[in-house]
Amino acid sequence: MMNKKKSLKFAQHFPKLNSLIFPTMRDESDLEEKEIVKIIAEGEPIGEAEVLSVERYKLKDIPTAFLLYDTDTRSREDAIEKMRRYYPDLKESDTVVILTLQWVFVQPPHTNMDELELKIEIHS
Repeated sequence: MMNKKKSLKFAQHFPKLNSLIFPTMRDESDLEEKEIVKIIAEGEPIGEAEVLSVERYKLKDIPTAFLLYDTDTRSREDAIEKMRRYYPDLKESDTVVILTLQWVFVQPPHTNMDELELKIEIHS
């Protein structure tokens, strides 16, 4: 019996999705390294990515620069407010999951695999 492929949903097509390797922050996740997941942005499947890493951190310990990159916002307050749209009870003391993914397939016309940027700004 074949397992159904898991998916990650994004409310919008964030700029980070144009990178070959990209992070996403979630309040929880059951995904594991090396797992292949469907990526859905704005309700549309846009490709598949491999989970490169699964890391857990207290939200308060995540650098502001990473939060801004992940949420496409301009301040830590805006980033946390945006995250609370999806996770209303989120507090700075909560543990969040940072998944790092790498595209393995991009569904046309969303992005050409050859044009994806390689940007790794996760741990700066």
